[in-house]
Amino acid sequence: MKKLTRRGILSGLGGGLALSTKSSAMPTKRRETQRKTSQIEESNMETSYVKIYRADSRENLPVPENTPALGVTSDGFYEWLAGDLEWEYILESLSLEEFNKIQIVFPEENCSGIQQAINALPDTGGKVILLEGTYEVEDGKAEEAAIFVNKDNVTIEGQGHSTKVFLPDGITEPGKGKAILDIGRPASRSDPLVVNGCLLKDFLIDGNMQNQNPDEITDLSDMHNIEVVGSDHKFSNLWSVNSTGDGLELTSKQDPPVTTNITVVNCTFHENNEHCIHFHGCQNVTVSNCILDGERQATVVSTWTNKTDNKDITLDGCQILNGKGRSGVEIKADTSQIVDGNQWKTRGFRMSDCFIAYNDGLGLMIDGRFSEDIEIKNCTFLENGTEKNTHNVKLEGGKDVEIIDCSIKHGWMDGLLMSTARSELTDVVIKGGIIKNNNQKSGSFPSGIAVEVAGNDITRLRVTNLDVVSSDNAPSHHYGVRIIERSPAVYTDVDFSGLYIKNVKKEEWYNVDIIADYLRDNTPTKPTDVRRLKQEVGNQAYHDGSGGNTAGPAFYDSSVNTWTSLVDGTPIK
Repeated sequence: MKKLTRRGILSGLGGGLALSTKSSAMPTKRRETQRKTSQIEESNMETSYVKIYRADSRENLPVPENTPALGVTSDGFYEWLAGDLEWEYILESLSLEEFNKIQIVFPEENCSGIQQAINALPDTGGKVILLEGTYEVEDGKAEEAAIFVNKDNVTIEGQGHSTKVFLPDGITEPGKGKAILDIGRPASRSDPLVVNGCLLKDFLIDGNMQNQNPDEITDLSDMHNIEVVGSDHKFSNLWSVNSTGDGLELTSKQDPPVTTNITVVNCTFHENNEHCIHFHGCQNVTVSNCILDGERQATVVSTWTNKTDNKDITLDGCQILNGKGRSGVEIKADTSQIVDGNQWKTRGFRMSDCFIAYNDGLGLMIDGRFSEDIEIKNCTFLENGTEKNTHNVKLEGGKDVEIIDCSIKHGWMDGLLMSTARSELTDVVIKGGIIKNNNQKSGSFPSGIAVEVAGNDITRLRVTNLDVVSSDNAPSHHYGVRIIERSPAVYTDVDFSGLYIKNVKKEEWYNVDIIADYLRDNTPTKPTDVRRLKQEVGNQAYHDGSGGNTAGPAFYDSSVNTWTSLVDGTPIK
């Protein structure tokens, strides 16, 4: 459990001030005698205060029951260490502005006390320190944030999970949620106040959504635990849970966006009503080593935006879990836009070393109409789609998409579905990794990889060098690779190669004619006599024409127990 220390007091003032020396610049009410040491030794900087007292002056501070203790008064900070006989002044040479750069708020002062502390900071910013305990939201009006950070360079720092900002039961307006902490003016306003350079760390915000009639909260009035308008902010070691809307929304209603350069690290978002994190028109954002666990009705991670692009979003080392809505991660924008080449998009989304699991809907959904330049690397997708009867990963079209070295396992239906029903597949690479034990539904069609051709074209699609397998005693992929053409399309430069497919229910490849359309123009890299290969690697083969048979890609057709050309469907004997 984190404690308030001498170092914590100094860091609020920039860390450049000495402790405990006599000074002619002391306020008139300060003691005439001070500690004689010119500066506290480094070894004593981590002294933790076990009790904190507040009074209007040093003379009215009580004798502490336990030490070390901190005394907070209107004219300075004092401490009482073990063995002391009185309160000793601990900060020296402070102008009024310097003194006001650090504010300590007691839990009984609630959120209004936090607001007063922010207001008391100079225009250049400063630090608000929250102690252990619960700070209650006192006003349930939806759009009036309980805490409004209205100036640059403000730090709000608690003592860890034991510092809680809490929305009490049933105080919200009918059909509405509650905005708890806003940095800058909320996105719903047309004249945003842009605030920059803030830090939130080491405290918990609990929106107590479950006790605010959540079924009645509308999408336009849900409000959020934290909403941000502005740049160069950092969020560290926070817990944002049970929000009536989003755990964290990074938003801009302007183009170019005003919300940029955001870092979110070592935070936990849990059981929020709409999203754990919503990228709503922001740029250059990094979210790392965070737990995003559960949302009630939409997606755990959303990139929906309607006034400007999202650009350069990175998720690294995160867990994205237990979503109850459409998907764990949804990469798109406002889908009501006209698709004319000028629509807002999410451009430049990177996700690496993430664990995406146990979501009722899709683990990952990419909408190619409203996204481009997407890179998914070294991620695990596990047991997604069960409650919504859907897939582990789905691409509804895609432009400049890479899914590299990922593990896609135990999905309810297809491991990976790529569909052109809504958009073309252009410059898509699926490479390396493993697709295993999907089709947990044990249905008639779900496959390791499925491609649904439905009107839009496919250009430069690469599916290479990965395993598509099922365990011996598990529900099997019905097909290793299933390709179905629901309506005609043009295929240009498409490559399925280096796939190891094992233990499927029916066939390694489904629809020989379509596969031939995909592969016939590819240049072989290792032509061979496929009749010499084991049947489970036949789908890797490119026949060299031996025996007078058709040269080109081939697969082992288990229904007739022979090699079959993917060019013309003839047997290779």
